[in-house]
Amino acid sequence: MKIRTVCTWDDELWQNASPLYLEAFGDKGAKPVKIIKNMFTQGIAELHVGYNK
Repeated sequence: MKIRTVCTWDDELWQNASPLYLEAFGDKGAKPVKIIKNMFTQGIAELHVGYNK
């Protein structure tokens, strides 16, 4: 498994990861993209994406 971690907003990576994020948290309190981007700006967020194959 390959794992990628970013500390700054990456639109392309978010487009790849967002369907899974929304499936997992969509109706259970998923944060809006605007808030997630702001968290990256403040330096309080990281995005970890795991690729299988």
